[in-house]
Amino acid sequence: MRSSLLSIIILPLILSDCFVKKAQAEEPSKTAEILPFGEDGKFKMLYDCRQRPQSVFLNDKLYIVYNGDAKPTKNGKAKAYPSLITYNPKNRSFSKPVRLGQKSSSDHHYSPIIWADGDDSLHVLFGCHKTPGTHLISKHPVQKGTSEISWKKMPQIAPKLSYPTVYRIHGDKEMIYYRTDGHTSSWTYRISADNGKTWTGPQEGRH
Repeated sequence: MRSSLLSIIILPLILSDCFVKKAQAEEPSKTAEILPFGEDGKFKMLYDCRQRPQSVFLNDKLYIVYNGDAKPTKNGKAKAYPSLITYNPKNRSFSKPVRLGQKSSSDHHYSPIIWADGDDSLHVLFGCHKTPGTHLISKHPVQKGTSEISWKKMPQIAPKLSYPTVYRIHGDKEMIYYRTDGHTSSWTYRISADNGKTWTGPQEGRH
């Protein structure tokens, strides 16, 4: 079972509410605790709701992507790396963060997004700002008990992407919605019917 969170911004509220209710029911004397998931960040470790999902719940674990592993700077605009961390709600523990790419950037538009396809493989897309970005897919479907994920690079989705958002739509297809260039460029979409291997746009075929 899998479900995407629209924005990681709401994650602390959801987790806090769940654990507050659990604590009240089981151990009334204890108070809930909000758990930070990222360290060594920058001014914007996450982008806003135009660029999502920033997390996905898959086979009993929450997978979260963000900009991290940056060195501190005075203005907070350090160069950060696209990063992944997992959360296990059963024992309230986080994994160690993992770099998804070896190139750092101070551009917060490069923030990663994450989603799961129909085969339970994870996809990550980052480095998108008037660029095709980098699209990775897990080499194997993510199962219960998966502790490490190996990635392979996929062909580019489009020549230029900005503010990408991925949705699951009718027919078990994925749709990516994005700007074609910069801040004032047009919005468009592409659809994949083969779990993210290929993508076609509105002028390239009928859906």
